[in-house]
Amino acid sequence: TLLCLPHRGGMRFFRVDTIAQLSAEDDYCRLGLDDGTELLSNTSLRDWESKLPSGFLRVHRSHLVQVGHIQRVAGQGSSYQVHLSNGGRVPMSRRQGAKLLAEGRLKL
Repeated sequence: TLLCLPHRGGMRFFRVDTIAQLSAEDDYCRLGLDDGTELLSNTSLRDWESKLPSGFLRVHRSHLVQVGHIQRVAGQGSSYQVHLSNGGRVPMSRRQGAKLLAEGRLKL
């Protein structure tokens, strides 16, 4: 699936499978692509979550990640940190980690 976002006076086209992570930033959402590119969208994280195909997990109230881009999940104190293929790292809440592990959607 091909997506399009306004970007620097033009349009940026990219495939859904290149999105490694999405992070909420106030009323915006920052998309982290697999090549390290970051794009800012005026669509909220909640709206992105409802439009994206399966394969994306909400690991934190402010972060979605694409399962195929998870390299590892590391324990960090009483919580977790998700390491992604694009070099990004996002926190995973204890509650979400426990839920995803219990559902079998994530393995440590």
